[in-house]
Amino acid sequence: MFDLKKLKEEWIVLVSFLLLTIILTFPLIFNLSGGVATASGDVWQFVWNFWWFKKALVELNTNPFYTDYIYYPTGTSLLFNLNMPLHSLLSIPLQYFFNLFFIYNIFVIFSFVLSAYGTYLLAKYLTKNKIASFIGGIVFAFSPFMFVRLFAGHLYLMETGFMPFFILFFIKTVKEPKKINALLAVLFLVLILINSLTHFTFIAIFTGLYLVYYLIVSKKTILNKKTLNHISLFFSLFFVLTLPYFFVLGNEYLNVEYKDLHRSIDESEFYSADLAAFFTPISKSLIFGSFTSHIWEENVFTGNWNESSVFIGYTVLVIIIFSFLNNKNKDLNFWKISFVFFLLLSLGPFLYIMGRDTGVPLPYTILFKMPLFDVSRGPSRFIAMVMLSASVVCSYFLAGAKIKFKKIFLMLAAGFVIMENLYVPINISGNWWVSPFYYRMGEEKEDYAYLNLFPHHIADYSYLQTISGKRELMGFVSRHPSYAENFTSSTPIIKQLVYDIPQGRYFEMEERNLKTGFDKLKQYNIRYVIIHKINIKPEIFERYIGFMKELNISKEYEDNKAIVYRVI
Repeated sequence: MFDLKKLKEEWIVLVSFLLLTIILTFPLIFNLSGGVATASGDVWQFVWNFWWFKKALVELNTNPFYTDYIYYPTGTSLLFNLNMPLHSLLSIPLQYFFNLFFIYNIFVIFSFVLSAYGTYLLAKYLTKNKIASFIGGIVFAFSPFMFVRLFAGHLYLMETGFMPFFILFFIKTVKEPKKINALLAVLFLVLILINSLTHFTFIAIFTGLYLVYYLIVSKKTILNKKTLNHISLFFSLFFVLTLPYFFVLGNEYLNVEYKDLHRSIDESEFYSADLAAFFTPISKSLIFGSFTSHIWEENVFTGNWNESSVFIGYTVLVIIIFSFLNNKNKDLNFWKISFVFFLLLSLGPFLYIMGRDTGVPLPYTILFKMPLFDVSRGPSRFIAMVMLSASVVCSYFLAGAKIKFKKIFLMLAAGFVIMENLYVPINISGNWWVSPFYYRMGEEKEDYAYLNLFPHHIADYSYLQTISGKRELMGFVSRHPSYAENFTSSTPIIKQLVYDIPQGRYFEMEERNLKTGFDKLKQYNIRYVIIHKINIKPEIFERYIGFMKELNISKEYEDNKAIVYRVI
């Protein structure tokens, strides 16, 4: 039978985390359908993913991991795209009742709440202290890195909720060997895998670190028949369930040439964490932003702002320092090691301090040489594991702290953590920039294609296809095969528009190339070329207009956001 008292406690914890999410993401709750919570264009690729999965599975009855609705007519694999299949599948029934903005924002809220609750359960299991564990949930779920990923539109990096659940049940599999624990550990590891390959690699490293640590400090914990049987069950079942996925992914990785799949060590170095950045609040911070904004404006750290933002939080840092000085708990020691280990990995191949390369090599140089790690863009993303480890360390310390007025102390600690992570009001990005012409295309029943000429971040314009429903010659995929651009890079007129004019390579076309280009446009039913006005460089805009005049292509439509040319 259910313990109603415990069930009530769990609901109170969940509702509390939900209320915190609503407060700390204000005014998102009042704009669920009016826009998406972000400050960057990457968000639109996830909105597009939701739309595409429904389009592929419900309307087209086709494989959602391949599409010719972008990079038309060649098409592209989506295997290394950030598809988030679980979220995309869950979005399908929701799309019959809500718009894509609402669905994305609900997933954002869900990610905060699940991350907090999962960490709370993990910490409660380890420390046996509910209040300290609740604070641990706050430390992880509402940490600066979560808000940085929210602002960057990186839903797949925000969705950290499955990670503490996996760790909880994997630890239970080791310490309380039962089939249910092993099965639940497998379930959550599979969910992590299909949600984010990045987080899967993090958790794989964590699992290895955990097993090695306990083999060293407490062999009996691991090397007993019952535990070994359940660990074997866990690994065997996970292997069987995911073998087809890894086979397909591995085949793609080894045999298909990608334009931007394999990253160089130099790029990893560029997107590594700076040691000083762990102590530097981001400029959007309500409390500290005015003091640190000049550091971000001057681009002191390497990489872009979202990859170099790894602030841990001063309250958390103080607690961790005291924890290192005072507590000698064997289980806590593992989490201290985990904190330091992942912090070192996040620093990348070489140590940087305030933007200066010290030349000191770090462990990531070894990790980078392992298979698949050249796919990962930024070592700084290990901050997720740094903060998860920090949340458990904080919970242990707060649970064991022997001080007067402990409840007041715990309330103050929670309050300080929350205050340090105030970024309200968060930015809500709507679709004000969308030309009404896309809605007109969406009402047309014919199946045809068009070409968007993008003035800036291509991911922004993925959203336009969710309105028009028509095929697009270009598009945005986080990792796409080289063949995807074969048509646009080799077809006259299209090649000039997509590649040559933006790069200043502008020259008069020969008559035969013009004929070939127009023949291709007709052959593949490419009806419109759309030039966007917002944020485009004036010189590129003028080149586009001049080229379209030379081609003698009629203008179909114009407003303050776009000019549409009908080419066939």
